Amino acid sequence: MEGTVKRQTLRCILVFALAGLAGPMIWLAAWPPSRLAEVLPRSVWLFYTDLVELIWPPSMMGPWIGVPANLVLFTVLGFAVALLGRTRRRLAMAYVVVVTLVFLMAQWEAGFVFARINVSALVVALLLYAIPFWLVMRASAMPHAA
Repeated sequence: MEGTVKRQTLRCILVFALAGLAGPMIWLAAWPPSRLAEVLPRSVWLFYTDLVELIWPPSMMGPWIGVPANLVLFTVLGFAVALLGRTRRRLAMAYVVVVTLVFLMAQWEAGFVFARINVSALVVALLLYAIPFWLVMRASAMPHAA
């Protein structure tokens, strides 16, 4: 039993750590960003930049600090989910907390003006944040409630 718990904890940490690479990989896919801004329509460029900022919160620190910071952030999130999310209900509650934090971050980026939020980038970011939660839930024989 103890080995199973350790394996599930490590799997959760690994899944979330890999998810922490999504933002930097999307940013890297459009390299160099300055050239892409000239080619794409402004709405697509704003969607891209807002999405990267939402799924890579420390992106403003630059890639040399931002990528490791994001990996640490997502690894800590994975560890917290592994410790606290032992049931599907708790895992869903953890996802609601993440959704709330991402929404608050989107509000902050928009200057706390709801109309300025890029809703499409927010929805895509929340769907991307749901993937590691779904993978962790599917990978373990997690009970529905406790």
